[in-house]
Amino acid sequence: MLFQIALATLDANRNKLLAVQDDGEAMTVLGNYLEHVTNRDATMLSSNQGNSRSQSTVDVANLILESYQKFGFITAETIDSMRNAQRLKVVQVWRRIFVWKKTLS
Repeated sequence: MLFQIALATLDANRNKLLAVQDDGEAMTVLGNYLEHVTNRDATMLSSNQGNSRSQSTVDVANLILESYQKFGFITAETIDSMRNAQRLKVVQVWRRIFVWKKTLS
């Protein structure tokens, strides 16, 4: 579920993220978005909500619903399968780096 919500968050910010120049800027984009995720059923307002209404808010229930609708087909098994498919490639790259560093010594 959290992975699906993370994908929905990235999807909602796709255009802004594609325009960033570095990872710090990407973190700022995501931080700004997440600051505006609210719970309409919450009775207490956070101290930041009253101050930053320039960006529209995103209700957490809608974010969860959208994540399920767009990415509900991605299961833990799917993630494990994709991870295992890439594992050998990662190990091979690390091995090449290790051998390369050894040749420099």
